[in-house]
Amino acid sequence: MSGKLRKIKIALLIFFAFGFLPIGAGAGVFNEDFNSTDYRDAANTTADWNITRQRVQLKPTFNFTQPGGLVNWGGEIQAIHYSGTNWLVGGKGAKLNQYNGANWVSLS
Repeated sequence: MSGKLRKIKIALLIFFAFGFLPIGAGAGVFNEDFNSTDYRDAANTTADWNITRQRVQLKPTFNFTQPGGLVNWGGEIQAIHYSGTNWLVGGKGAKLNQYNGANWVSLS
């Protein structure tokens, strides 16, 4: 048997051996609807698991931690994004600022 034919037979054998295994066997799909606190991990999170509004959210805060240390923003932070170089911080009253680790720029 030639080397090329042998490689093809081995490849087909592997394909058929693994092709019949069920994909994701034992793994189920779960979609959280936040109707209950059954899956809340209260010991490891400070998030507000709000079953009345059916969502999870972080509690509002006035500061955040970044590699240079704790930053006191001075407003109620409601959203935060990090792009790799800058922080984009949004808060109450449509306040929006950009922070580069040293300086703040108002985008409001």
